Amino acid sequence: MRDRAIIYLPPSTGLRREELATLDLDQIRPNLPTALRTAKTTKITGVKAKGRTSRHMFVSADARAALADYLAHERPTDAGPDSVAMFWSAASIGSRRPDGRQPPRSGNLICEQIGRWNDGEQPDPTHHISPLRPHDLRTPSSSP
Repeated sequence: MRDRAIIYLPPSTGLRREELATLDLDQIRPNLPTALRTAKTTKITGVKAKGRTSRHMFVSADARAALADYLAHERPTDAGPDSVAMFWSAASIGSRRPDGRQPPRSGNLICEQIGRWNDGEQPDPTHHISPLRPHDLRTPSSSP
């Protein structure tokens, strides 16, 4: 569920890999699963962008649903009650960072795996998407 939320957010918001990795739970409004499912809009505030600027963005309905699923089912098992990071590495990972925050590189690994799965299901090489990278998920209008 975490990986699904990580994949849905960049096309919806234009978040970069580093911005996604440093996202905190309190930057998402609303940030409770039931509120995310029923809200007409969800806003991410105070994203630290390139050049030390801060920006705000809205989240699509699909990304809201993915976030709600992650927050309701997976994040509680990985994050402590006082944790601020939005995305956490699984608690079972031995090499987990001391703060538990998902490293930026994990987005690359998730995308690479999705690209391999897609290519394995597509017999026509013209439909292959590997190597898929996080930047490929950002919408053209959100790219600089």
